[in-house]
Amino acid sequence: MASSLRHFAHSPAGGSTSAAASTPSLLRRFSPDFCTFADLRPIRPAAPRATISAEQEQEKYGAAPCTGADEEPLVPTTNPPEPGPAPALRVGIIGFGNFGQFIARGIQRQGHAVLASSRSDYSAYCSAHGIRFFRSLDALCEEQPDVLLVCSSILSTESVVRAIPFGKLRPDTIVADVLSVKQFPRNLLLEILPPEFGIVCTHPMFGPESGKHGWNTLPFVYDKVRIAEEGDQKAKCEQFLSIFEREGCRMEEMSCAEHDRHAAGSQFITHTIGRVLAQLDLKSTPINTKGYDTLLQLTKNTASDSFDLYYGLFMYNVNATEQARQHKDYLDACSEGSFTSKEVEARWDLLDRIEENAEGWENNKGYADKPPFKPLPPKEGNEEKEEKKKKKKGTKKKKKKKKKKKKKKENKEKERKPSRAAAIAKLQFGGQKSLFGTFGTGNCPEVISTAVSTAIFTAIAVSMMRGVIHPGAEGSAVAMWFISLYVI
Repeated sequence: MASSLRHFAHSPAGGSTSAAASTPSLLRRFSPDFCTFADLRPIRPAAPRATISAEQEQEKYGAAPCTGADEEPLVPTTNPPEPGPAPALRVGIIGFGNFGQFIARGIQRQGHAVLASSRSDYSAYCSAHGIRFFRSLDALCEEQPDVLLVCSSILSTESVVRAIPFGKLRPDTIVADVLSVKQFPRNLLLEILPPEFGIVCTHPMFGPESGKHGWNTLPFVYDKVRIAEEGDQKAKCEQFLSIFEREGCRMEEMSCAEHDRHAAGSQFITHTIGRVLAQLDLKSTPINTKGYDTLLQLTKNTASDSFDLYYGLFMYNVNATEQARQHKDYLDACSEGSFTSKEVEARWDLLDRIEENAEGWENNKGYADKPPFKPLPPKEGNEEKEEKKKKKKGTKKKKKKKKKKKKKKENKEKERKPSRAAAIAKLQFGGQKSLFGTFGTGNCPEVISTAVSTAIFTAIAVSMMRGVIHPGAEGSAVAMWFISLYVI
């Protein structure tokens, strides 16, 4: 309407242009100007529009989002809930002696439950430390622990494992051991356990004495002999091994055969030296060196272990036999090469001389009036020792050759000696000259002595063949014949 009024006011009809310009138009004077009203409107700031996501808009209006013909409708995705902490393990310990109690304390520190069974009664100890004790192995297995830990001695392990009622346990149960040898329990568990049971062979390389101040940096050897690749059994195995890892142990995964090779050269020799030192009854002195303190601590650590452990380390480790033999050879070599007989004699001479001089000074007599003691002979070099060894070897070879020659001669002489029948045949058929020609016959002529002796021998031989002379008298008859050679 405003535009039409403006157009009407500016049109040339109804007067000239000059008049229109001088006198304002009625329409312009009295018609409202909408453009001027626009400035009088109050200006309000625009409210900020809330941003609504597509999912909120869809939930608000209940409309499905627009999709193309080829596109599939979007499905709202939900993130899976984060897994919570795994439940605590229930570890059953078979054999709750000194070492079993030591391991149980570490398991409890990590928040896991411990069940125990043993031949001895540890109910008082278990009740004081929050452990459930079972007097029989069947009662323990009825509780179906997640892990069954064998802490018995090496010697009794086979009887203990064969007594486990596997029918009362879950099929995914893990059976582990802490024996100091590994090939033996590995083969035993593979033989006895059902195929679905898990097997983990472990060996904490420390004990109640060496680990009393904590397990940090102490080695822990393990071998996952038979564990499922997925499922609860794998998770429980990792959770069980994490007990020792969180305690600060240095985790070492290696095969059972490799463990036994290393243990024969470290653990078996350590226990051997420790038990030898224990027999010497070493005592602490006011002037102990660090090395001597180490030996005393070694003796203390090994003496606290049972002899069954040391016996098992030798009997159930194939590599220990060779290690023991080498150890004996090294000791023999050291004892033989340390002092020669001359050095030992000179040593005793020196000690006696020193003792006599000390007594003389105590009695205010001065040195004893004796010739000075013999000085110690110089140490023999390696070359001289090798030469002596070669000489000894040469003499041994010569002696062996002489013995062989003697045996050969004796065998040849036995072959050359004729039998009794052959000797009689030679005498009957004129072979007596070759037999008797070598014997001396006194002052008698050779022919007479030979004839008489031959006649005597022939009579003796014929009587022996006819049974006139008893076989027991054979030696005396032959002796008579030899005497006749010199008498006639």
